[in-house]
Amino acid sequence: MNSNSFENFIQYNTAENSVSVPFGRVAEYYLKNHPLLKNIRLKSQSRKKTPELIKEELILVERVEGAVDFIEWRTKTGQTKSTNRIDDIIKLTEKGEELVRQIEAGVKKDKLCWQWVMYCAGDGNSCQRECGEIGKCMEGCQNEMLPNNLKNGNDMHLCKLRIVSEVYLSQINNSNPLKIKVLNSHLSSNILMTHTPQIDRLSLTRQVRDNIIINRRADHKTTKNIKAKMLAPYNGANEEVLREALHNQKEICDDKKLYRFLIRDDRRTKESTGPWTILHYLINEILKPKGYILYYQQPDLSAETSSEHFYQLTLSDQLWLKNAQRYGRHCIGVDSKYDLNNDRAPVLAIVAENSAGFGTPLAFGLSNKENNWTTSIALMSLKNNVPCNNPDCEHKWYYEDLPNGKGFKRITECAKNHSWIPLVMMDKHRPTKIATEKVLDRTILCWFHVMQTFGENLNNWNISWPLRGTKTVVNFVERLYGIRLFRENLTNECGQSNFEAGLATVFDMQTIEQETQAAHLASDKLRRLNHGKLLFLLGYVEFAGVDNYFYLKKGNYPFTIETSYNDELINLDRNGLNLLMPLHNKLMEQHLSKVPNHHDHSEYYLINIKTGECTCFDYIWNGPFRDTCKHCHAALIYQEAIKSSDMLLFKQEIKKELVQYFKNKQRVLPVESKNISIYNEDIETAYLEIVNLYNTNGLAIFKSYSRPNENNNDPFRPVELNNYKSNNGAPPKSSAKPRKPSRILKDTDRNTPFSEQTRSTKRIRKNIRNAKENIKGIENPYEPLITSPFQNAQPTIMQSYSQNNYIHSLLPISQSIQTPIDSSYVYPTNLPISFPSTTPYYSNSSVQLNNCPPTQNSYSFTPYLANVNSYSESTHNNMTSSTPMPNFSSSDSRQQENRLYYYV
Repeated sequence: MNSNSFENFIQYNTAENSVSVPFGRVAEYYLKNHPLLKNIRLKSQSRKKTPELIKEELILVERVEGAVDFIEWRTKTGQTKSTNRIDDIIKLTEKGEELVRQIEAGVKKDKLCWQWVMYCAGDGNSCQRECGEIGKCMEGCQNEMLPNNLKNGNDMHLCKLRIVSEVYLSQINNSNPLKIKVLNSHLSSNILMTHTPQIDRLSLTRQVRDNIIINRRADHKTTKNIKAKMLAPYNGANEEVLREALHNQKEICDDKKLYRFLIRDDRRTKESTGPWTILHYLINEILKPKGYILYYQQPDLSAETSSEHFYQLTLSDQLWLKNAQRYGRHCIGVDSKYDLNNDRAPVLAIVAENSAGFGTPLAFGLSNKENNWTTSIALMSLKNNVPCNNPDCEHKWYYEDLPNGKGFKRITECAKNHSWIPLVMMDKHRPTKIATEKVLDRTILCWFHVMQTFGENLNNWNISWPLRGTKTVVNFVERLYGIRLFRENLTNECGQSNFEAGLATVFDMQTIEQETQAAHLASDKLRRLNHGKLLFLLGYVEFAGVDNYFYLKKGNYPFTIETSYNDELINLDRNGLNLLMPLHNKLMEQHLSKVPNHHDHSEYYLINIKTGECTCFDYIWNGPFRDTCKHCHAALIYQEAIKSSDMLLFKQEIKKELVQYFKNKQRVLPVESKNISIYNEDIETAYLEIVNLYNTNGLAIFKSYSRPNENNNDPFRPVELNNYKSNNGAPPKSSAKPRKPSRILKDTDRNTPFSEQTRSTKRIRKNIRNAKENIKGIENPYEPLITSPFQNAQPTIMQSYSQNNYIHSLLPISQSIQTPIDSSYVYPTNLPISFPSTTPYYSNSSVQLNNCPPTQNSYSFTPYLANVNSYSESTHNNMTSSTPMPNFSSSDSRQQENRLYYYV
């Protein structure tokens, strides 16, 4: 049954002011679309009469197809029970069929088999309560002094609205057996107020919840993937429609509620044609009429020295352009990624930070090369379409063709009426800097790229394309705007080509959700802020007598700083302190001249709250770019306290916030690890405990706690597996002891071009061939070792070899061995070989042997011969030649500066 046809199954009973619907999804559809029930959350009491008739074996309750959002449990008597749903289906048993026949014959009296009362939850305190007052209980009400003004969880005191549903035994076999009646309203008809509920808890329909759970359990979809499916009907919708859907809360909810719902439940190729050709069709036929394309240019290969030589596609959305005006006036971020498609075409992302502290996209640029031309085109196309901030302006736009006829660009008329020149945060890519200076204002380096904590790892991780999930450029654009073909849909009843919401719709909904959210603080920023609150409460801050300057008393750990790489605390040693002192002294010079009495405060830090500068080593180490230091936070709070009308009340509020921060830190800990004085006691007791811990442990009390792993309590799971720690989401760890990496792999440059590797291989093979040819022309292979110096040959250091499961190395030249050598193992070469590793090191330099001390071998280290005695005896007995190995002395080796040696 399709949801579009549910309306046809509703029977309206005008005389009774009710409706009759069949069992199943139609009942919920009616409740979802009723004018009085659209923007509210419904609660329900227990369903009456049904359990009694089930015990009498007159009826059975079945779930509607696809229903999974319910809980089952077993009673002590062994009976299985479950939660009730409005779309449950009731069927008669044989005994029930017999009773119905008797009822129809007039022998038996009809019985209710379903009687259920649902009611408005009263969210937002905008409903008229049972006592008659709106939003609160009237004086003298019996619920006035109760928690939440409710006697229990099923108390209907907060609103007069009721939904009564009932079914009689005799009506079960009818087409529309379920009768639903809406009684009363949220407000009396004589009240002029408008009912404006605010839903704080999850209020999704059962059908939507079923789909969420199925996607989670069967396909392991993430929160964002499921949110995209929920937004599918609203793909391409304007801002007003999205706001209404979020306000309704029946089919859409915010990410936090969806994530919590999933956590709660957890605890219980379209490659037949060229992708770029398909992308061209999407651009001209689908995306351009909607205004999503800001700039599109096909490359002109004849124009080799201009921007027309490159492919460029710039994509955006009307809400994104508004966000550029709202949030991108001061600073935007620009960066490119190459692994978002299998052609490795660079995708330029332009983002800004919204009022809640989250990133929001402004535009995406797709090109065939990342350089100053393509980047400047993307930035200029965005700049030419940022609308003005005039609410009466219609922000009209139009397209015009490029002069070379290879594409088109969009222009917003009102973009010329204002100046949009933000700072651009970027990585250390010089072409981006050149492009930015041509179009916008100055550039600043991104903190993320300055620290280089993540980008280097991405380059070293060898992740295959299937694991990265990259597809063609068409898939990227389709995913961005939610365009899919029929054969890619997962169901047969979607009825349209847009199955999942695109990323654009998801980003738009996130922007709307985050408008009312408080500013988001990262954990490290929140840690420094609360540390500053503690320093303020301890009375460490003093006014310096000069505007914007404050003193803060140094604590017990002045040389402990927090590193930005991993948020670890490190103690400065004398060497580190000496290196930072020049920076410290230079910073002090700028401010000490402005503060006259600084000599009397040698045990204090000097803080400038206007610039965010502080003379502590923590500030000098980390800098002010990401956040000010904890001392500056304390000084800012102190300034607010001075301006407040009641200093004592202000301190109490700060103390309350500080204690709540530490209470939240204790929540993630197991019961046996919690600090009871902080977690359960009042504010004063908890604060004193925090101060004691701070005096004892210092900065360590602000470090984050990690939630312990939850073991699987499956009763049939083998006990030995309970301690297994899952490694999902990370590369598998080796169970063996890590071995020392190969020097060959270590010394080889992974980024060496293939052509250079080929030349190197050919060079080595050529040297080997030349060496073999040289040995053929020598009558006595041992003679060069004694009497035939080659003045032009490079000195060779001898290399070990393997034969018959033994490892053999030549002894140092200073030693003498009378062991015959098989000529089949002797190869001359003019390649110098170094002993520090098994990898030959090739060099053109010459080693002067006569510069070595008499007691020192001229090699990098003394070669070692394993099992030399056994090897000499076994080899000597099997040799066909009786020629002894010549005796080498250290003096002989030093007399020959450029002797040719052989390695075996």
